[in-house]
Amino acid sequence: IDDRDGSITELMAVTPLGRGGYLFNRLLLIALLSFVYTFLVCVFFAEMLPGFFFVLFLALLQAIYASVVGLLLFMGAEDKVKGLTYAKALNIMMLFALSDLTDMRWLHIVSGFFPTYWFSKMIRSLDYTDMLSGLFVHLLWIVFLAFRFLKSPNK
Repeated sequence: IDDRDGSITELMAVTPLGRGGYLFNRLLLIALLSFVYTFLVCVFFAEMLPGFFFVLFLALLQAIYASVVGLLLFMGAEDKVKGLTYAKALNIMMLFALSDLTDMRWLHIVSGFFPTYWFSKMIRSLDYTDMLSGLFVHLLWIVFLAFRFLKSPNK
């Protein structure tokens, strides 16, 4: 079904799970794979990271972020071509991870609202306050996007 370059919501209507179940399964797969890959990468760089709990937490945040990107792509793109274009545009969010390299306080504040900022911040500081703030921002994004998805009418 996915090979057709049409509206994905039309294609999901014929699946037994429906629109919500189909997207949930897709996001769950993305989150699980992201968690595993992040965990494996962190194991390879074990000398640089301070402990098992931190690696698990980082992998959890990465799994949530992968679902956030998946929801953003699904809600914004009507077909695969637009989805690829939006995926390239979403890479701009990675620039927020570099904002701490500047001395601009306002940029640090703005970057704090984006999940990518917290990955680099946590790796550098290893502070529990930063970890909780990062988790809060990630959860805020996923809950907001899930709520918008559930409230949006079927296209």
